[in-house]
Amino acid sequence: MTLTTPERIQTVCVFIVIFAALSLISARAHAQVAESGFYFGAGGGGAKYNGFNDLCRDLTGALPGAPVDVSCDGDETVFGWKLFGGYRFNPYLAVEGGYANLGEAKGDTTIFGQNVNGEISADVLFAELVGSVPLGQQGRLLGKVGVAKVDVELKTDVFAVPLGVPSASFSTDSTEAVFGAGVEFGFTPSVLARLEWERFNFEDGVDLFSVSIVFQPGGR
Repeated sequence: MTLTTPERIQTVCVFIVIFAALSLISARAHAQVAESGFYFGAGGGGAKYNGFNDLCRDLTGALPGAPVDVSCDGDETVFGWKLFGGYRFNPYLAVEGGYANLGEAKGDTTIFGQNVNGEISADVLFAELVGSVPLGQQGRLLGKVGVAKVDVELKTDVFAVPLGVPSASFSTDSTEAVFGAGVEFGFTPSVLARLEWERFNFEDGVDLFSVSIVFQPGGR
């Protein structure tokens, strides 16, 4: 049995979560997470393009006589990753910023008897205000809201169908809202695991479900 891209992503994330949980359970001592200081981290997981089928409508919208109700065959969930850093003022408040690569969703459909391919990808720079609710001394719940500069690129060979010209590429820049929620648990006072959902609110939105490792050296 061959796994699809979303199934592979989900499988990897499940194994990471299980590994993190077993590591926490097997730790000889509970780690008290640092309450303030600088931190940085990296993570990855599934990026879901909620407006995936709109990609085909956008690709074919410029073609006279093209069908209105078009859907794509492909993966709407792809691998995305991010790098981030921030400063925690106290147990309840932090600021955070970083870069996220939301992967490349690909799809294809048939127009005028020809196969039409399309790809959409996004790069994001973000700045967020992060609120926290402590879970004892070993973890915290997270809620975040902020702004993101989003660079979206759309590639298609749609114009090759009626006109016989090379494939086209379009890009747009915009400033959008970002928000999310998650949970952190400490391996040590300076090393934490984070499970998180974030919504980058452009087009119909892209949801990033990620697992991250966070380092807070010298935190207190």
